[in-house]
Amino acid sequence: MTKSTPASADKMRRKALAALATLGLFRLLPDTAEVYTLSPSFHYTAAERTAADRLFTRYRREGRAEEPVIAWIDLFRYGHDRNLSWFYCPLPGRPEPEWILWDDHEPPVTKFGIDLARYRLLGREDRFSLYRRLPGTDTGTMMLP
Repeated sequence: MTKSTPASADKMRRKALAALATLGLFRLLPDTAEVYTLSPSFHYTAAERTAADRLFTRYRREGRAEEPVIAWIDLFRYGHDRNLSWFYCPLPGRPEPEWILWDDHEPPVTKFGIDLARYRLLGREDRFSLYRRLPGTDTGTMMLP
């Protein structure tokens, strides 16, 4: 049988305290557990996820990885990661988005400095919209709102 030393008892107390603090944090902020377990939940229903999958399949089929794209935060998974731009923080000198993957229940994309008159609506499924820039409307860089 091993003896409990003051150092090992102190270590056990710290671990127990950390576990209790973590449980308290998870009760106060339920989404915290999802972050730490790397299994985030989404506020989309299964039917909405299916609609998004159906609509954005067209983008995945027709879009090229080198074409700039912006997407609502919860839709980043659909964008090609090589050229995904932040819609709310456009960087000067970044190319203007060729594609827009949007959730229509969120603030309108026009609020972030995007002129939808220069885009064609390719499809809408449930709450989601897919746009592509019209030919000949490229300004070269993203506009700041």
